[in-house]
Amino acid sequence: MKPSGKQSLGAFVRADNNSHGGALLLFMLAVPVMIMLFGLAVQLGAYGVGLEQSRHTAKMILLGASEAYFQHNCSGDGTLSENCHQAKLQAAITMANQLAVKSKGQSLYPISAGSFGSSPKVAQRLFVPGRYAAMAPPDGLSDPCNGEYPCFHSRETGELANAFKLVGSVVDNPFLARFEKFLGMKNFFKTMRFDVTAAAVPMRMCAVIDLSGSIAADTHPEEYDTVPPHANIAPLFAYNSDQNGVVTTQDKGADQVKSAANLPERRGNNVDGHYKDDYSLVKAVDLMQIDNYEEAAWHRAPDADLGSFVTASEATAGERYYLLDLYRSGSYKGAEPWKSIMDGVRGVAEAFRDRSVAGDRICLVFFDKFVRWPYTVRLTGDFNYVINLLQTEVPTAAPKCPPKTTLGGEECTVLNDPPPWVKLGLFPQPSAHTDVYAGLGQALFEFSQDNLGVPSTDFVTLFSDGLATCYMKKDVASKKCRSRNHEYYRNAMRAIRDELIFSPAQGVGYFKGNIALHMFMAGDDVAPHTLLLKKDGKCLTDEEARKEVDHNGMPAPIDFVLGQGLNVYDETVSPQAQSAFETPPFYQANADWYSLVRMTGGRWAPIRTPANCTPMQPTCTENAERLLQDPECRSSEKQVRGYLEQVLRDSSGFTIVYDQAS
Repeated sequence: MKPSGKQSLGAFVRADNNSHGGALLLFMLAVPVMIMLFGLAVQLGAYGVGLEQSRHTAKMILLGASEAYFQHNCSGDGTLSENCHQAKLQAAITMANQLAVKSKGQSLYPISAGSFGSSPKVAQRLFVPGRYAAMAPPDGLSDPCNGEYPCFHSRETGELANAFKLVGSVVDNPFLARFEKFLGMKNFFKTMRFDVTAAAVPMRMCAVIDLSGSIAADTHPEEYDTVPPHANIAPLFAYNSDQNGVVTTQDKGADQVKSAANLPERRGNNVDGHYKDDYSLVKAVDLMQIDNYEEAAWHRAPDADLGSFVTASEATAGERYYLLDLYRSGSYKGAEPWKSIMDGVRGVAEAFRDRSVAGDRICLVFFDKFVRWPYTVRLTGDFNYVINLLQTEVPTAAPKCPPKTTLGGEECTVLNDPPPWVKLGLFPQPSAHTDVYAGLGQALFEFSQDNLGVPSTDFVTLFSDGLATCYMKKDVASKKCRSRNHEYYRNAMRAIRDELIFSPAQGVGYFKGNIALHMFMAGDDVAPHTLLLKKDGKCLTDEEARKEVDHNGMPAPIDFVLGQGLNVYDETVSPQAQSAFETPPFYQANADWYSLVRMTGGRWAPIRTPANCTPMQPTCTENAERLLQDPECRSSEKQVRGYLEQVLRDSSGFTIVYDQAS
């Protein structure tokens, strides 16, 4: 048969059938591949979801464990810092595992402690303590990151950790288990690895410290004692003096001279009370010459304080001499609660230094009837300077200089090279009022001038009797304060609430600025107290007791304010209000400060007179009474330190700085 250029219909049909058959064959061959690719995509998607789930769970556990490390109190775990670190680490591991168990599926349980640089095995999770450096240190200091910043690096023995890493892997993720059960297929991507690091958030604290007489009232009350041998004596912590040790009539006037003249001569074997030979003559730095003070770079000069609350009112004071009670022996360690306040703030500065978090700052504002410009230490990360400034120890060979009057007396020697707190005059002085508005305003100014550049936790610790006896605006020429006057107190407290706490005019204040204000209440005039109220068999906290109401909806029968419904804000009963203000204890100050600090999320921390008792669990009753002494029998020092430690724990925070998963 000869070839033809034409094909028959049957040929076309056969060719078409062959093409469809090939396509069908290709389709049949492609189906398994498509199913495999679809399954692979589903598995990859399931793996991604499972990985993200494990990653978020790891971050949650890491942040919770990091907080537990910082929150743990080492007081019962030995004095060595390495012992403290180990105790804190154990608390963190315990918290990590508790959170891991509570998480869905418990896929990250268990978690164990790891050492820096250790590599976890498959399905192992390690919690690794270390240090985090966000920026290079100043020249001359150690370089833990070898120039590569930021970095997570190892801690030295004895150091506390300020950052933590949670590293490891998960094999049996609960999401993948549900995926396998639902689709009936095994997932090839089983092992999920994560590496997460959390570092502490910077903290900025400004300590605002009252230098009025109430801060030395526990051991040096200004009221006259009626019991011999101290009858008609006001045993002050500081006497104004001239360069010969003669008590002057400045500030305290005739009362100060009379007090000094009537002090017993010698201490002898009697350790109670205050005696002439407890005092030494000291010389404070001339306020006009403060720039000659070796660390003066941290203090502001008057012409640099435009817009702040610092005043130069005493910059022309010239030479300043004081007679200070520098006796230190036995149970008497110094004026209280002033010394406990100084030691407590120094302990906070030491804690800041030890935690070594980039961006941590601390500032000091000392005030009485105004804020003297050298009494403000700007927000600084130089914690060693602050620690040195707050060191209240005195030379053991301090020369004695009995207080004398203008009637004569032996000459005395000025204490050679006094400590910094003496040089600057950072101690309660006679006839010093309490301008809390100026102190808190200066703290706000310090925060506004410190541009940290990163988020931080900010708080102020105010140590005062809180009487707020002066309110003076910056544009008012008169700088005088009125003490123990209910109208001045009322106006000052309103100004503090409106202009500093809420600050509607300035737009910046403690409330809007998220600055927590913690009030350390001291002083016999305001008599800080606590309530131990039992209800339905339960012992209420002090805060719960103050909020308690009876069955008729009336407030609890005992609260801050004096009875009969009188307070200094009652315009119609000013004579009674005046009497209530000037008759200690003045509980209105307790009520005012309690409400103000709670508005900012702060703590009201009363420094009560130490009780001469055996520490025991306080007893609650259905009829609570004011307890003017510390119910736990703690000294002023233990009260201050306990409150400050809790404030630091409350203010701590951690943030994720590194997050990688695969």
